[in-house]
Amino acid sequence: MAKILLAEDDTFLATVVMGELSKEHETRRVPDGEQVFLVLEHWQPDLIVLDLLMPNMDGFQVLERLKQDPSRSSIPVLVLTNLGSREDLERAKKAGAAETIVKVDFTPQQLHQRINLFIAQGMKKA
Repeated sequence: MAKILLAEDDTFLATVVMGELSKEHETRRVPDGEQVFLVLEHWQPDLIVLDLLMPNMDGFQVLERLKQDPSRSSIPVLVLTNLGSREDLERAKKAGAAETIVKVDFTPQQLHQRINLFIAQGMKKA
């Protein structure tokens, strides 16, 4: 069972994704980028699933701040976004995202499978 932090401001999407992921993972959700860091003060996830377009602090800012902090820079970040342009996806990768997924390309079940594969690959490297 992996610990996953979902940073997603869309309540409906977050509820659907949380319902799917919580079947086999310990999952917590925050609605904006600033709250990612409040959770990280007392909980260390194995993976962060991060939206790019959020209030208070967007996903790009979260990535930059995570990667600048040596105690948190090793947490893999999977970006889940509506931004599908090559430029935005490359910007997320350059900012430190381990993988990017465009929301419209995946069902919640497919996302869950992709996250499980991502976690399994990460655990093999460790």
